[in-house]
Amino acid sequence: MQRPRIFFDLDHTLYDTDAMLSPIVEDAVRLGASENVVRTAIRHAGRTGFTFEAVLARLGHPPDVVEQRALVYRQRLAEGNAFLYPGVTESLQRIALRADCVLLTYGYPPFQEEKFSSVTDLHPVFLDRHFVWAGQTKGDVIRSYGDDRPAWFVDDAPEHLEDALQKAPWTMCIRMSRCVGESGLLEEDRRWYTATSFESIERLLGTQD
Repeated sequence: MQRPRIFFDLDHTLYDTDAMLSPIVEDAVRLGASENVVRTAIRHAGRTGFTFEAVLARLGHPPDVVEQRALVYRQRLAEGNAFLYPGVTESLQRIALRADCVLLTYGYPPFQEEKFSSVTDLHPVFLDRHFVWAGQTKGDVIRSYGDDRPAWFVDDAPEHLEDALQKAPWTMCIRMSRCVGESGLLEEDRRWYTATSFESIERLLGTQD
């Protein structure tokens, strides 16, 4: 029997993006913008091509401040392993013994590639890596691998799971929800499995000893 193939999202699934960004938001607020304005600038940059420079420029800072603060923020981004959720590395190492793991992340590719380059603990786990952006979806990537073996997809975002089910309906999907209890469930969750920890994902995948 062929090894299953498992596609893993990065942000909010393996990697605590909020923890990485929190001090950056606080610093941007200290520079003179409200938290709401900073978060709006981050969301806008996320739609148009996220970089720290883009966020700072949208906040109206002069080029010298943009350059200096972006360098500081990039130094934080370089601490990538520190932002992996607890237990993720160990679980993925066990899963990789029994399945082929593929990174499948959405976002501005240069920034996502820089982010992932700092998550060195995960580099040996993934056989392939895909940085999806405008003109391509995660479902497109999963479909391109075909249905020659069992396929799973782990992501926190319902829209990406829906896209995978539409374009590669043979895929078994798991939504990572770190909210415990019924309050963490969504109406769409009837369409896939829901996990609150990587231990539960291992049980669903059948990769635990």
